[in-house]
Amino acid sequence: MLKYGPPILAVATMSLWLTVRYVETGRDQQSVELDRAPHATVPNGTSVESGSAETRTIELRGGARAVVRHDSKFTYAYAARTRSMMAALDGEVALDLTKEQAFMLLKTSAGDVLLTPGSYAVRCEPGCAAVLVTVGAGMARLQGDSGTARLSIAAGEHGRIPKRGTPEKVIGGDKWPALEPPVAPGTPPTGSVPRGAAASSPARGHTK
Repeated sequence: MLKYGPPILAVATMSLWLTVRYVETGRDQQSVELDRAPHATVPNGTSVESGSAETRTIELRGGARAVVRHDSKFTYAYAARTRSMMAALDGEVALDLTKEQAFMLLKTSAGDVLLTPGSYAVRCEPGCAAVLVTVGAGMARLQGDSGTARLSIAAGEHGRIPKRGTPEKVIGGDKWPALEPPVAPGTPPTGSVPRGAAASSPARGHTK
């Protein structure tokens, strides 16, 4: 079981730094264009898109991975001088994050999710009326796109961020995004994108 103590303060500090950096450099960033829904900006991000009948797996640093589910777009970048990542999602992704990455700030058109090392599944479908989050291990902090209310959820819990609403913990239901089963080390699934490489056709990936 994960223990939360002083590291949470470090995560909060990292989050504040990353948020400030994001705001300060916003004028120099290029927006990631989408056909489906507004998509957050990720400086120097690598984008991976999946079609209606495919899933793409991205090998991230430190043994972490992201599984981009069908009809989705996932953009990510590593923060300089810190063990953290910024990412943006339109669609659905399953994430396995290791201790090599202190945290990931995942942005959507309806709100942000700060993720510590652990396993997660996040959905923000086209139009994104709400972000749905499943936590298998670790801790997720949810924040809506309007207001400053935050909510933390832990292993075995589900959370929801309504667009222009307040994050909430939800008990029950059967339509939550599913966690990805573990994969044996050294055996990336078919269709994987190697660490540090931009996706190429047919994954339709590109960097901004």
